[in-house]
Amino acid sequence: MAAYGSAGTIGVHGAPTGSPPAAAVVAPLTLSVTYRQDGRVNPEGRVYARMPGAMPAREAAERTVGRLEGGRAVMFGSGQAATFTLLHYLARADGRRRVAFLRSGYHATRHAAELAGLDVVDVTAREGVGALGPADVLWLETPNNPYIEVDDIAALKAQLPHAGGKRCVVCVDNTFAPAPIQTCLKDGADFVVTSGTKVLNGHSDGMCGFITVPPAGADGACRALVQSRTTMGNSPGAMECWLLVRSLKTLAVRVAQQCATAHRLAEWLHTDLRHAGLIREVYYPGLPHCAGHETAKRVMNGYGSMLAVEVGDKYADKAREIAERCEVLTNATSLGSVESLVEWRHQWDASVSPRLLRVSVGVEALEDLQQDILRAFRACCTARL
Repeated sequence: MAAYGSAGTIGVHGAPTGSPPAAAVVAPLTLSVTYRQDGRVNPEGRVYARMPGAMPAREAAERTVGRLEGGRAVMFGSGQAATFTLLHYLARADGRRRVAFLRSGYHATRHAAELAGLDVVDVTAREGVGALGPADVLWLETPNNPYIEVDDIAALKAQLPHAGGKRCVVCVDNTFAPAPIQTCLKDGADFVVTSGTKVLNGHSDGMCGFITVPPAGADGACRALVQSRTTMGNSPGAMECWLLVRSLKTLAVRVAQQCATAHRLAEWLHTDLRHAGLIREVYYPGLPHCAGHETAKRVMNGYGSMLAVEVGDKYADKAREIAERCEVLTNATSLGSVESLVEWRHQWDASVSPRLLRVSVGVEALEDLQQDILRAFRACCTARL
């Protein structure tokens, strides 16, 4: 296959799956979990779907995501499965004892770290990162959940001291903005974790996750991660893999539109609705006043499709109702899909302000999203009368 670097071309042609009929443009879905052990009809030597090399669509998805991220990817049954497998690997195989979270981190990741036997600590960018040692893991979410702040991976990594040629490992969860929006391996991440259920799948119909490793020295880490996946049974199903390969074909065009619409929606919320008192604050890395904006300008290709808002004083106790009254935006958790979603994040995480609504922008028209948000606010006003 010829070499090319465009995300759109990689998504469409990145990894042909298996050996489809000669004239087939789209590789077929192979659902079989077991294979006849006869070299005449099974020259690839496939054995059982959970084992390496036995699921054509899984290997195709891994090759495509790896090329997009600029490394080697291993696919799992969910983003959480990928997260736990990586933390377990770092604790057991790599001898790490502690994971440090910047800005608290996703609550399920913290639980996974504890389950993997790692001590959990919190650090700030200015204090604590420089004190992390070779037995530590620095875990970043960029952009983070739910305030959409962007971290400077290279600057944080530069603060980490070396001891005997070994240093703290930097793991990045880039689920809110995976490649082609940002390529965290190029910025210095040692491991990248992505919930493929979100932006990569983009249609809310398939669950999967990825760990991506830089090309240099990837063989040993990938071999160990695949072995963990096989042993723990964390492999995705054939249908999810095939759906992911399908989704990657439209990834570049989807995220381009989502990023553009999200940016315009954030500007409208920050100007029109904030000045009208409906919104108190807007969090989006494309807005100059937001944390991480200068970093986002350097490291992101577009500012992503995620934003968050805090409702104004008049609606301080109505954030949940506003989400429920939206019609074009679906009141549901998850993110990154073609349909726009809004959720009252406090429902799942009590540490988040009850005023906050997290918004995942899909591919609908900007004007329809704006009108839907205004209708929801008006409906809340009417309900008060």
